[in-house]
Amino acid sequence: GPRSSSASRPAWTARLLVGLASLGAVLTFGVPAARDLAARTSVVACADALLEALHTARMEALARNAQVTICKSSDSQDRSPTCAGSTAEWSEGWVVFLDRGAIGTIEASDQVISTGGPSGRIDSVTERPVPLASITFNPVGPITGPTGDVEIHLASSLMQGAFERVICLSVLGRAHIARTGSCDA
Repeated sequence: GPRSSSASRPAWTARLLVGLASLGAVLTFGVPAARDLAARTSVVACADALLEALHTARMEALARNAQVTICKSSDSQDRSPTCAGSTAEWSEGWVVFLDRGAIGTIEASDQVISTGGPSGRIDSVTERPVPLASITFNPVGPITGPTGDVEIHLASSLMQGAFERVICLSVLGRAHIARTGSCDA
């Protein structure tokens, strides 16, 4: 006669339990790992994009024999972006522009060269020695304003600890990325 479905029920139940346990393990370990990967990717992408923008600003200052500024901007993707103050964060966005007028302010006579949009998940941005609203490169390459090197720390929290990249900018206008800590390390 026909087989009873109750005979295969224990095997089916065991497979279901194994499947649920496997799913639980994937969710327990996989989701936090994916979240950490996204945080690391956001920090690296933001640091790389900001470093590229600093290199562009310096290169344009040298090529045009003019002052070029990069400023923080919370509306960098707008048709007419503006500079934000020093309390804004670099991860919100930035504008690189030929700065013909008042330094650090986008005016009608200025020319926008490039913009950078908001970055993914950046939990903290700190600057040393002080927060800056903008950085201006003079026609021969060095930065104007700060009397010493500038550090921009970009970080995101992970399940254990934090992930950080530090943009190091010398008064001579040269920029590079350090993995953690400070530019002196």
